Amino acid sequence: SVEAAMAGVAQAEAQLAALTDGATEAEIAISEAQVRQAEIALEQAQQTLEDSFIRAQFSGVISEQQFRVGQVVSPTLTGMTVVDPATLYFDVSVDELDVPQLESGQSVEIRVDALDGELIEGVVSRVAPAGRVVQGVTTYAVQINLTGERPERLRLGMGADIDIVVGRETGVLAVPTRAIQRNEGEEYVLVD
Repeated sequence: SVEAAMAGVAQAEAQLAALTDGATEAEIAISEAQVRQAEIALEQAQQTLEDSFIRAQFSGVISEQQFRVGQVVSPTLTGMTVVDPATLYFDVSVDELDVPQLESGQSVEIRVDALDGELIEGVVSRVAPAGRVVQGVTTYAVQINLTGERPERLRLGMGADIDIVVGRETGVLAVPTRAIQRNEGEEYVLVD
């Protein structure tokens, strides 16, 4: 420990001081070597203490901790998860059939289930260049960043319905698909 090493340095310095009054050159050299050994032990203890700290590469909050003080851990174990609550974003998986319509900068409407469907504005910030195949279905990771006012109650891990705006039309009438009737190759809408 650092305290024990500091005590060792103090003891060796005291022995050196006691010997310098009338001591032989050999005794002084031995005492100086003992002081140097104690200083090296102190440096090693300080380095061991410094190495025991875990530091994140950014400011944040520990959201999950996997191990306890004193527990032996493996280098492959994720010990804790640190998150920056100031930079919330949504990761979504988009089917390969819809990915060609996506690009960075597109507007996104987010409705968080836990917030009673409150509308939050966002933007597509990244579309993965390669897909992932899970059970025969190819999806692409898309990151959605928040652009509007962030609700104070929004928390990491909350589920949401996300609508990515791929186009807008003005001056047109929008009707539900189920209202469109088809007869002999023609489509029409019944109006009451």
